[in-house]
Amino acid sequence: MEIIDVEDNIGSVGRTDWRAQIHKYLQDGETPQDGLGELKLKSGSTNYELRDGVLYIRSFQRSLLRCLSSEEGIENTKDIHYRDAGNHSGTRSLALKAREHGYYRPYMHEDAKDIATKCEECQRYQKCIHAPGRPLNSV
Repeated sequence: MEIIDVEDNIGSVGRTDWRAQIHKYLQDGETPQDGLGELKLKSGSTNYELRDGVLYIRSFQRSLLRCLSSEEGIENTKDIHYRDAGNHSGTRSLALKAREHGYYRPYMHEDAKDIATKCEECQRYQKCIHAPGRPLNSV
């Protein structure tokens, strides 16, 4: 998996990358022009940290998680799900595994849900919850 620094993404991605505004604020102190956006950015960026041009977020246990872009987050989740030792786990455990590996993205649960629902092996061998517990008898 190729890892791209945020500094490279800010120029090419612009405002579509969710990390760009936080990165600019932590690096240069740039804030949005509207007062509400400025206050929201200042209060929300207290959990983020910039090290060597790479954006990190502090987790609940105070460890640092690397913030990923959309493309990196989807690729990372696919690597965890489909690799050789992958167990084709469900959506919640897949997103938690990505966090345990030290990565963060705001919509990582939605990515995990998309990957698990599109995986053919997961669909084929999943539990059949709508099947009756025993064979039906005709009356």
